[in-house]
Order: sequence, then structure tokens, then C-alpha cells
Amino acid sequence: MQAIFQMKPCFGRVFFASMYENAEVSRIYVKGLVNPEELDEESRTRFRLLMHNIFLSVSNIYSQTRFAELSASTWESQLVLLTPVVTSPGGRWFWKEYQLEFEDIFRDHVDRILPET
Repeated sequence: MQAIFQMKPCFGRVFFASMYENAEVSRIYVKGLVNPEELDEESRTRFRLLMHNIFLSVSNIYSQTRFAELSASTWESQLVLLTPVVTSPGGRWFWKEYQLEFEDIFRDHVDRILPET
């Protein structure tokens, strides 16, 4: 879990700006990663949108490595940072509930990160 809190700003400036400019957004993100079921309905919706933005940014990077000239090493660096998020309880919750919002090929890649449970 410690790696989640030491993440570099890889998912976009806007996301991280909201994290350090708004204590409530930070609280929702951290609490949601640990246990999204403890969030009230409004906070859980916000957490879901935060997670969607993270996954959307990462899926965009993944697509750019496939269709543009973005290097594979760029994707690999994002994968290293995505892993602690997707394997957290909140990441697992989000992925289980909302993975169909993303392309099949990206879903397959993320599914390989998740250990068999």
C-alpha cells in the first residue's frame, strides 16, 4: 500500500493538482483506495470518477504506444505506477465494476496485472 502514496505525477497534471489543492479530494482518493465501501454515496461517486480519470489517462498512453510513436518504455513506466492502484482494494472494486468502459485490449492488459484471487 505504501507505493500508492508515493506515486509520481504520471496520470496528468489536473488530477494531481486536484489532489494537493483540495484536501477532500485527497481524503476520498486515499480512503477509496483502502476501502471504497466506507465512503458515502457521494464520495464513492467522486472516487469512481477519480479512478476513471486515472484509467482513462493510462489507457490513452497504452493506445499511443500501439498506434503512435510513443515508446514501449513509456508504457512500462506507467504500468509500474498503475499496478499499486489497480491492485488496491479500491482499484479492484473500480475495475470489477467499470472495466467495460475501456477497450478490450487495454482490459486484457490490466487483467494481467491482477493476481488470481
